[in-house]
Amino acid sequence: MDITFDRETHVYRVDSRKVDSVTQILEILAPYAGVHPDILEAARQLGTNVHLTTELHDRGDLDEERLDPLLLFYLDGWKNFLSDTGFTITHIEEIVYSKTYNYIGTFDRAGILNGKECVLDIKTTAFQSKTHPLQLAAYGQAFKESGGFKSPNRYTLRLTPAYPRGYRLEQHEDKLDLSNFLACLTVHNLKKR
Repeated sequence: MDITFDRETHVYRVDSRKVDSVTQILEILAPYAGVHPDILEAARQLGTNVHLTTELHDRGDLDEERLDPLLLFYLDGWKNFLSDTGFTITHIEEIVYSKTYNYIGTFDRAGILNGKECVLDIKTTAFQSKTHPLQLAAYGQAFKESGGFKSPNRYTLRLTPAYPRGYRLEQHEDKLDLSNFLACLTVHNLKKR
């Protein structure tokens, strides 16, 4: 199976066939409806830069001397999380595809936290969105199908200087999260028709 991702257009393809992403599917819940487009774009840029910063850090390729001072706050939160929890990273920015349900996405990290397998998504928002647990349930399902962890715990890690130590970790345990994601997928597919 050949999987490609175009970062500029945010288009995933599996064997040259376009496949909708978890993020696109969850847009049906309109988590950011009413937010001014300029604010959304600024938040998107910040999120992209923070993700790249933490990825480069975890791969050992980050030059902190050249890093924007704003990003240092988020990096400190990430480092504090790693130090405080002992999180062991096994996968970084991995694309996963659900052949069963025909969706795709990229999760931020997978690894071992508190002795258990987990998938973790990094966010730069100060609030918990109703889509975060569903997003992680979708990633967990696709990761399992791709040969990853069979039943991973799911966490959102919100990095923001507003929190003590620069982060807040939230576990998602609702067994209905995957079912709710699949309901969104059904409606998404109906709207496309």
